[in-house]
Amino acid sequence: MKASNLGMRLALLSSAGLVALAAPAMAAEADAAASSQKLDDIVVTANKRQESLQKVPIAITAIPAAQLQLRALSAVTDLSAIAPNVSVVPNTTSGTAAVVTIRGIPTSADETQGFDQPIGVYQDGVYLARSSAQGAAVADIERVEVLRGPQGTLFGRNTTGGALNIITRKPSATMGLKVEGTYGNYGLAAGKVIFDTGDIDGIRFTLGYGHDQRNGVTENPLVPGRSKDPGAHNNDSVRFAADYVSQDGNLEIYNVFDYSKVRTTAPVMQLAAVGNGTTPLTTVIDGHTFSNVVPANIAGFLAESTNLNPACPNAIGRTYQTTVCDPTQGQSVDKLLGDMLRVELKLGGVTLRSTSAYREWSNVIGKTDLDGLGPISAPLFVVGNPALPAKGAYIGIPASVLTGVGIPGVVANCLTTGTTGIAGVGIPGLCAAATPAAAPIGVPNASLPLFSADNNRGQNQFSQELELVSNSTGPFKWVLGSFYFKETGYETNNQSIGFVLDTNALVYSPSAVAAFLTGFGYPAASVAALAGTTAAPGSLTLALRAANPARYRLTPVASTLAYNANGESVAVYGQASYRPGGDAGRLGITFGLRYTWDKKGMIRTQNGATPFTGADIPVNVGSASFSAPTGNLAIDYRASDEVNLYARVARGYRSGGFNARAATSSTSTPPLALTPFNNEILWSYEAGAKMEFLHRFRLNVSGFYNEYTNQQVTVPVPIVGAGSFGTQTINAGKTTYTGFEVEGLAKITDYFTIDGNFGYIKIKLKEFNAFDDAGNTVNIASAVRPGAYAPKYTANIAGTLTYPIGSYKLTARVGYNYTSSFVEFGNTITAPFSYQSDADARGLVDAQFKLDGLLGGHAAVTLWGKNITNQHYVTRSVDFGQLGWATVIFGDPATYGVTVTTKF
Repeated sequence: MKASNLGMRLALLSSAGLVALAAPAMAAEADAAASSQKLDDIVVTANKRQESLQKVPIAITAIPAAQLQLRALSAVTDLSAIAPNVSVVPNTTSGTAAVVTIRGIPTSADETQGFDQPIGVYQDGVYLARSSAQGAAVADIERVEVLRGPQGTLFGRNTTGGALNIITRKPSATMGLKVEGTYGNYGLAAGKVIFDTGDIDGIRFTLGYGHDQRNGVTENPLVPGRSKDPGAHNNDSVRFAADYVSQDGNLEIYNVFDYSKVRTTAPVMQLAAVGNGTTPLTTVIDGHTFSNVVPANIAGFLAESTNLNPACPNAIGRTYQTTVCDPTQGQSVDKLLGDMLRVELKLGGVTLRSTSAYREWSNVIGKTDLDGLGPISAPLFVVGNPALPAKGAYIGIPASVLTGVGIPGVVANCLTTGTTGIAGVGIPGLCAAATPAAAPIGVPNASLPLFSADNNRGQNQFSQELELVSNSTGPFKWVLGSFYFKETGYETNNQSIGFVLDTNALVYSPSAVAAFLTGFGYPAASVAALAGTTAAPGSLTLALRAANPARYRLTPVASTLAYNANGESVAVYGQASYRPGGDAGRLGITFGLRYTWDKKGMIRTQNGATPFTGADIPVNVGSASFSAPTGNLAIDYRASDEVNLYARVARGYRSGGFNARAATSSTSTPPLALTPFNNEILWSYEAGAKMEFLHRFRLNVSGFYNEYTNQQVTVPVPIVGAGSFGTQTINAGKTTYTGFEVEGLAKITDYFTIDGNFGYIKIKLKEFNAFDDAGNTVNIASAVRPGAYAPKYTANIAGTLTYPIGSYKLTARVGYNYTSSFVEFGNTITAPFSYQSDADARGLVDAQFKLDGLLGGHAAVTLWGKNITNQHYVTRSVDFGQLGWATVIFGDPATYGVTVTTKF
């Protein structure tokens, strides 16, 4: 640890402690001269109209611009634990991907475009369909709204867990210029320029540009400098907005254009666990046998390999490493573009609103090593004579081992691809050498990654929404709408995979040795004695294993996934609220209903070593339609002006689709086609209370019970006749979610506030169907750990001091957020490293100290730090299953810096 880094962290921690100790005294001293202040009212648009957060019968958290700017929150990936039961984990290879979890329901970690997501992410009310394009930073945010629970009426399909809406700032009526610069550790350098023209004959414009770059947080000795180390990024963004309002205020035309280019180096994949040959072959559940996914013995393979670079530790484990080698660290480049046009026309008692939007995203990822190892030299399994049951198996075996079984003249260098055979045997490639003592052919070595990949993918989408919203302030309010959405996407994902083979188990097994001897015409009795059985290997089997120069050998395999996907959705909806007595009435009821029709299609051209041809082409083309109603019923009772009680029931719907990685084969029995999986349904039951006391204390609580049925489950499927395994996604899951949430804000004095939240969830997996070895469908819920990407506890607490010092204003905030550990790969039958790939619990301390009023009130300086206690925690992982290892990704270490902001 560098001394300067330690000093900075100690300074931040010391300042945090001083704030906590001094705040009450400072605030009490200032109280005498300060006037009483109330809590700010927060306005949200969850019901398609502006309403007070405390009056909306929905569990919703809103984070205003001032908090977002102070805490430097600008992307979806920054929002973990910002609201109760909300978690966000970052990408594995792309800079704009994220897994968002709300109330235990996560977006899919599989980013292929046949899956829709159960969490809706929106920008200015525009749906962002792909999770791989949801994590980019958004410039000039006005507020973020997090809606928990199904939002299927007004936000639509794919919001079974909830919705996250990022609302950007409209152009200001006043001309202004904002210039901001940031410098921090790890070479962080960022800048932002935003210009507002002010009102020009009813039209206002704003133009912004931002740049953000940082070096990596883990050193990769195989690349020069630090700008290409794991975790590095270099981003540019542009945003332009125009807003026209007619003189009478009845017409508004609002247009927003944004473009971002995100260049990132993937966070380091640290090798956490490897197979060692001890995984059980089967699991028995209720009398049904399931073949486990058995990992390759990577531990044995690495013992026979040579580390080619002493600077690469090639360590195995979950201990945080500051240096990890990656021989093929490719850069990921994402380009995102979008334009939204919204027109609002007030027609007497109603407002007609039209929102048209187009967005596109492309992502190119250079070849990236994903096994966490530096360059190694490893033995290869060479494909030799195709007539032998075990091709290339006997390369490197001394001649004496073979001549000792009565085959004179057979030496290792005979096992080439020559055509001369032993007389009477007729097996090409086995030759009678003139010199029985000829030197054996050695096992070749090569330096290859166990797993590397590159990707070229993209998506574009168009949406059109029409809404008719009542402007009534009376007892009855309503909204009617229609929605249209269309998208197309593509992906070409190339993978280089190194399968590690145990030649003792595969080619020097008793069955393989018996096949070899039988080919030479050995009598059955001799074959049995020399080959033996699995329980009691024979003399030749044991001799071959003892003489094996390289038991574990690498077989390189190239594989490509390539497809085109498309989708189309149409919906109509309506929602009405009735409150006798108008806004002053105590009792209110809200009812909403929506119906959605979806169409999905996929054309897959490759899913393996070679493109599909012949009869495999039609089985890799799929199309399907889905439809379902969604809706909600809420009753709220305003017991007083400060207490609002509510109960809500809602139905959510996640569309069906296609698993792009699903196994298909026209030659299997029965043939496997690219078949669709169906939609999911969630019923949610919720009750809550929103309370304010003395205009200084706000407390919102909610409890919920969700039942998810027809869940999309991906299971392994044996391809009978094709000699391999694949996956299929079926609707075979049922899960319940029970939990509660608490949010609070206390204005202790006019200068000191405390805010916080707490979330708890219990997840019970009731049904998880899979196929046993006999092809029967069996509930394996007992073998599956529930709650993928879903922490049981989330919490956040912070203290903020805002104190005038003459013409200046000091804002000091110290916050602590906690996320408990969570599962990432829960199926213990298909994920051999399920427990080793869990995410860590983490409690992170952030702090910000801002001084306003500089340069005559035109400038401010903010000193900030994130994870200032420098916790090391696993936030993401990949279980590579049969390949034989698991990798983990750690969250950022302590980061800190200074931001200078000027406004004119």
